[in-house]
Amino acid sequence: MKMTLKEALNGIEGGTVSHCYLIYGNEEYLVRDALDQIVDHLLPRDDRDFNLFVMDGENEDIDAICESLMTPPLLAGNKVIVVRGTRLFHSRASAGSLIKDITDNLEGDGRKAAGAFMAFLDIAGWSFDDLTEDGWKGISDDEWRRLVKGDTPSSREEWLPRIISFCLQQGITQRVTGKDTGRLEETLTGSIPAGNILILTADRVDRQKRIFKVISKQGSVITFPAAKPRSGTQRDLVMEGIGKVLAKSGKRLSPDAMQELGRRTGYHLRTSQKELEKLITYAGDTDTIDRRDIDAVITKSSEDSIFDLTEAIVDGNTEQALTTLRDLLNQGVHYMVILSMLIREIRFLLQGKLLLKEGGLDAFRPTMHYRDFQTMIYPGLKEGGAKMGKGSDRLTGQHPYVVYNNLRNSKRYSYAGLLASMDRLAACDLTLKTKGVNPKIVLEHLVIDMCR
Repeated sequence: MKMTLKEALNGIEGGTVSHCYLIYGNEEYLVRDALDQIVDHLLPRDDRDFNLFVMDGENEDIDAICESLMTPPLLAGNKVIVVRGTRLFHSRASAGSLIKDITDNLEGDGRKAAGAFMAFLDIAGWSFDDLTEDGWKGISDDEWRRLVKGDTPSSREEWLPRIISFCLQQGITQRVTGKDTGRLEETLTGSIPAGNILILTADRVDRQKRIFKVISKQGSVITFPAAKPRSGTQRDLVMEGIGKVLAKSGKRLSPDAMQELGRRTGYHLRTSQKELEKLITYAGDTDTIDRRDIDAVITKSSEDSIFDLTEAIVDGNTEQALTTLRDLLNQGVHYMVILSMLIREIRFLLQGKLLLKEGGLDAFRPTMHYRDFQTMIYPGLKEGGAKMGKGSDRLTGQHPYVVYNNLRNSKRYSYAGLLASMDRLAACDLTLKTKGVNPKIVLEHLVIDMCR
């Protein structure tokens, strides 16, 4: 049965416990948090040494899982078997997604890439040993196309030898374990001892597989679909997760640090959690983590530099703006990406100016504290923005700190001046798209004009 985490927890509290819980989705933090909460509801910490059994998907063995599930607990109460990152739901339909996991994580998280690679080998039916020493070159293009629908066979030459080399260097090998799900299906539909519970987590599942259908009928399925990047839902999830971690650590983030953390991590749950853990360690005995800590711990990305560029333009700092622009171009950031970010910033400033000009924000002052803005001004803006519908191009749809800063900055501009900047940006956009000119020179002239 499909249900929400809240429904699952309420059921456990009310005495309705499933023999099997499947928790899956791309939001790794939410899956892990849901697992922790369900285990907390099922087992007191004092009982976990004897009644909690945990294994990872790369080491899972169906025979061992079934035997543990059918064996009564050593202590009275519930017995919980957890399989994290199970591969039971992978199929050939998962091949493309697994390849994406490999290529996306090969640089930053080699262990995760290796795990996806071993899962890929399982569904392909290939032996890791047979692929070493250039054995992978023996895979025919036709065989590859049959396995990975729509993939270009030549693309494997870019990542396959690299992931094989990484696995060899790290001593990561392919495990041969029981993978026939038939026995588990029979176990789940049979008579499991009362209080014995299996919890499976996965990043994705093939819902056409029989094991998924059995669990959907016999157990509880909780899913966390990926939130749209930088959407309001994604930001809310990140802020909720940050709040939980901070509460446990006894720390707090200053408002500008909170906004900067979200911006630098792209409001990506897993990345935000990892960076926050670094910040907590760096802060030591200090209670509050501020913007200076963010600058010291989290490396700036090209997107951060684009933000610095727009900030320098807003401040009228021509020298800093030109330096940042040249750094961005040297990093290989496309000139149209830079232009689009400038257009977005000026559009937000113009929207902020219109909000102030139309009235209804008489209580707003550029010098007011952010906390006062959140309680006195933002609720009304949020309500008005909701009536207009969702949209990433609307200032009222952004994080409250973005709105706060934009309203403060827009006070420094005239309405006519912002319209003139939009005209300059439109003219620059047309020039870059229709004329064979040097983009660097065009953008430099634009930045100089906008800083005046």
